[in-house]
Amino acid sequence: MPRMPRLARVFASRSRSATPGLFYLVFVARRLYLVVFTDQGSSSTMSEGDHQEKFGDNDDGVCNEPTNSRPSEHPDHAIALSLSEEELKKQISTGTESNVDEDEKLARALQKRLNTKSRPPKSRETPRICAGCENEIGRDKFIRLVGALWHTKCVNCYACGQPLIGNGFCTYEDHPYHVSCCRNLYHPKCDVCKEFVPTKTNGEPDYMELPIWKFKSCPSHEDDGTHRCVSCNRSEPHGENYSRLDDRVMICLECLDSSIMDVDECQPLYQDVQNFYKGLNMEVDKEIPLRLVDSGFLSKGYPLPKIVMGLCRDKKQTVESPKFKRPKISILILKGLPRIVAGLTLAHEMMHGWLRLNGFPYGKLDPYVSEGISVVMSYMWLENEMMSGTDSNVASPSSSSSSNPYIKGPRSQFERKLGEFWKCKMENQVCPIYGDGFRMGYAAVLKYGLKSVLEHMKSEGNFPR
Repeated sequence: MPRMPRLARVFASRSRSATPGLFYLVFVARRLYLVVFTDQGSSSTMSEGDHQEKFGDNDDGVCNEPTNSRPSEHPDHAIALSLSEEELKKQISTGTESNVDEDEKLARALQKRLNTKSRPPKSRETPRICAGCENEIGRDKFIRLVGALWHTKCVNCYACGQPLIGNGFCTYEDHPYHVSCCRNLYHPKCDVCKEFVPTKTNGEPDYMELPIWKFKSCPSHEDDGTHRCVSCNRSEPHGENYSRLDDRVMICLECLDSSIMDVDECQPLYQDVQNFYKGLNMEVDKEIPLRLVDSGFLSKGYPLPKIVMGLCRDKKQTVESPKFKRPKISILILKGLPRIVAGLTLAHEMMHGWLRLNGFPYGKLDPYVSEGISVVMSYMWLENEMMSGTDSNVASPSSSSSSNPYIKGPRSQFERKLGEFWKCKMENQVCPIYGDGFRMGYAAVLKYGLKSVLEHMKSEGNFPR
């Protein structure tokens, strides 16, 4: 049996590591080789067993017919063919087992690629537009700032219009600024020293601000001896001169315009407060003496720098018959307060007098109750006072149906602002007695009405829950 050509042997040897599909091709190649290059079926050499067609005359003069019978296959050739087929089957089996992992990996990779969506074609890039000149940037130098792209030559300060590049700059409300321009425009200035307020460690401005007035001041002015108005609580700006009422009390010029300096000047206001009580069916049946005094007299016994603005005093007055013993009450008001502040102070102190004159166990009332209800009356008077130019029922949450007997004229803009400031101050008072007492008392009045709250206070000594 002739040997396989070198190409066929190489092909056969490499087929051992090929895939099962190639094994079939190898098998066909070997069969073709056996047919072409072996004795069986060879066109160049024929074995003795091969059939031949002979045409010619025989002895009998008869033409011999071709023989249809085929001699048996050569034994060596049959053995070789059998062995080659068995070897091929073994190779197919072995190759299948050895390459199963690779086939699985290949199949999975192909399946994954088939399942993968094709990427959309890349769209044309949007041209970059300068936020300053609104032209395309192209290949020019640019900078990204406040969420937009800019030509470097177009980055100018939003305030002064000068270039920012090369100078320190910052952003505020999505606009670029020089640091100095932004500071001048937006960093708070102290209303006392007119300088920029200091900054905290986190960069935020550090200052005090009064509600309603929006008056800003550096924290250092709280304890550096800067004067403060007793009425509006604003500190004295540098370059201005507050008026001195006495050794301890200063008042600003605006509050000084409506200040009350003596008792005669205070009488119309005193009558207004009495009418307010009368409208709530809480008429004071006795004229309570009124005095205007300085802070030194009012603040005796109080720690400095506390300034007392009003006081209700009582003393026992004994006449010929013991049955006529009644408290002798007087109201003291700080001299020089503006009208609206003097009025709310009068309303506060008159409530203390009313409680004493109407048989309340005043000495046994908790300070939260006595001071709380007095601040409530002061707050209600102020609300009523702010309804200037009206002739209506008393502006209070009480159940009273009587009307306010007097008509108020219009208040100046400063007086209205001063009144709003004091309302805010009472609502947000941090002192437990005056602050918490007011909030508890006012909530009870809103819920039950003033008359019911006063009756409960007289019998129980506290606010109804």
